[in-house]
Amino acid sequence: MSDNHTAIQAEMSADASESVAEWPADDSPPLRIEPARLLRRCVPHRGRVLRFMGAAAVPLAGLSIVFFPLAFLALPLAAITWCVGRIDLVRMRAGFMDPNGERLTYEAVNDAFGSFVLLAGGAVMWGAIIFWMGS
Repeated sequence: MSDNHTAIQAEMSADASESVAEWPADDSPPLRIEPARLLRRCVPHRGRVLRFMGAAAVPLAGLSIVFFPLAFLALPLAAITWCVGRIDLVRMRAGFMDPNGERLTYEAVNDAFGSFVLLAGGAVMWGAIIFWMGS
């Protein structure tokens, strides 16, 4: 068994010395990566899903002005959309995610922000109503 082990080590060291000899010199030109090949290695975008979530959060937030319990659906939906969308935009700009969904993701983040504005307006309105009814 030790003979086999010694033979494997000798073979590995011979392979390693050959591969080191094939390395390019320091003055070699930088590697070029084709854009199509780079896109194949990226994570697929979630733009359509995020856009749907953002588009669903806006009417829920708008209806929460009339029927306040809908805010408990709209707030987490908008928060998740905003957080995941922001992370995805950073990944797209860094080249780790497919940049084809950047527009959809950006629109989803804007929808989530609009939902936050509507939710804040509804909370202020409902707070004022509750305050005036109590006094």
